[in-house]
Amino acid sequence: MVRHVVLCQLKPGTDEHALDDLMRQTHSRLLRIHECLTVQCGKRIEPDNAWAFFFTVDYETRAKLRLAQKKPAYAKFLAEVITPRVAAQMAMLYELDPDKNVKYS
Repeated sequence: MVRHVVLCQLKPGTDEHALDDLMRQTHSRLLRIHECLTVQCGKRIEPDNAWAFFFTVDYETRAKLRLAQKKPAYAKFLAEVITPRVAAQMAMLYELDPDKNVKYS
């Protein structure tokens, strides 16, 4: 199983209400995509942390991640939820199975 981790810096002027909505929208919209197995998101608790928001999505494989990212629902999520509020982001992939060769993830 592959975990996609995305750290986000918010645009100036994004208040607590908008951040809470960002969390709700991220969770609900990504779970509508069949390939997304689990979705988690959260907001920073340390004020000096530059990454104010994060979300993680689990997929069976990297191929399923690519398939999910090609779906219209994913493009709509980015356009309507992420782009209006996020100034910068950093994404990473991790393999969750300790015995699996990452080459086959």
